[in-house]
Amino acid sequence: METKANLIDCILAYPTPATENPVRGTALSIFYPGAMLEQHGFKVEYFDERFDTFESLLAFLQAGVLAVGVSTMTGHQLLDDKKILTAVKKINPKIYTILGGPHPTILPEECLKEELVDFVVARVGEKTLLELITVLKSGGDLGLVDGLYWKKEGKIIANCPRAFMDPKEWPFPMTE
Repeated sequence: METKANLIDCILAYPTPATENPVRGTALSIFYPGAMLEQHGFKVEYFDERFDTFESLLAFLQAGVLAVGVSTMTGHQLLDDKKILTAVKKINPKIYTILGGPHPTILPEECLKEELVDFVVARVGEKTLLELITVLKSGGDLGLVDGLYWKKEGKIIANCPRAFMDPKEWPFPMTE
């Protein structure tokens, strides 16, 4: 995919966990991976469906983006994941789509059976996402990205599992 025109390297999205969700805390599942990308010079935007309008996501997508990562749990979020991923592929089918979080970690192959999903980042995803975006933007071998599940010629490829990160290595998300 041609990336020079992309203004955004990665949009990280957090769908609403439940229809009546009282949780209003920070979506750390997108902010920690985003901080890792930002610390390495990538342009990241965030979409938290609990607070942001769907129109703001559409505006990001229309500005030009390389990839969209969605953090998801099993349950209600999967419905909103599909809504987000459908919008992404409708605007530009060449935008890469990535699922991460508890559900895709447990069921990566099931997630990749969805035509809307290009990649699954399993387990703690900061380093995996960083390496994936680097490969997508600059070239390289997807097979060398630990913790990644992906499709090649219709087959699901499971790379080596990623070792857990030492929490001291976690990037600290910036809050503006």
